[in-house]
Amino acid sequence: MNESTSGDPYHDASIFASMYILNSQSLGTASSTPPVIPTGRSSPTMSNIDLMHFLQTQVLLYHILHDISARTEANDLANHISDMVGPEAWDLAEDLIEALLTGLRLDAEYDIAEVCQDVYSIACQYTAEPECASRLQRPLERLGTLYWELYTASEAALGRAPVPAFYPLSRLMGGPYSSAAEESEDRASGEENVDAGS
Repeated sequence: MNESTSGDPYHDASIFASMYILNSQSLGTASSTPPVIPTGRSSPTMSNIDLMHFLQTQVLLYHILHDISARTEANDLANHISDMVGPEAWDLAEDLIEALLTGLRLDAEYDIAEVCQDVYSIACQYTAEPECASRLQRPLERLGTLYWELYTASEAALGRAPVPAFYPLSRLMGGPYSSAAEESEDRASGEENVDAGS
C-alpha cells in the first residue's frame, strides 16, 4: 500500500469496498434468482475488515430506515457516513447489502460470505419479520459503534493518522428513528388528546 495514503479512511474504505464490486446485471436478473456476488480479489487487513463491517451495519440501517419511509433520516445517515469514509466505499457497501436483502427475500438461506455474521443475522431477522424494523435499529447502531472502535484502535496501534469520531445519528437526534407513519400516528394522537382536554 502507498504509505502516503495508508491510514486515510476514505482510501482504506475504497480499497476494501472495491473487492465487492457487483456485476452490474446481478440485481436485474429474473426475480426468482438471487443476485450473484463475485469473489474478492485480494486479502484485506484486519483494520479494513472492521471498517467494512462497520459500513455494513450502517448500510443495513439505511435500508431499514428507507423501507419504513424514514427517508430523511436514511439520507442523513448515508450523507453522514459517506462524509466519513467516502462515497465510493458507501456505494459499494450499499450494493453488497442490497444484494443480500434481495437474495434473502427470495431464499431464506441465501448468504454472501463477505457480510459479517452479526450483520447477516440481523438482515435475516429483518427480511423474515419486516415489522421488527424499529427493534433492530439500536442493535445496528451499537454494532456499528463497536466495529468503528475496533477500526480506530487498529489504526492507532499502527501509528496512523487519527480518523473521524463516529456518533450515531439517533444520539444526535435525541431518540430512535421513526417512520413517517409512526410520526403521523403520534401527531394524530396528540391532536386527539388536545381535543379531549378542551
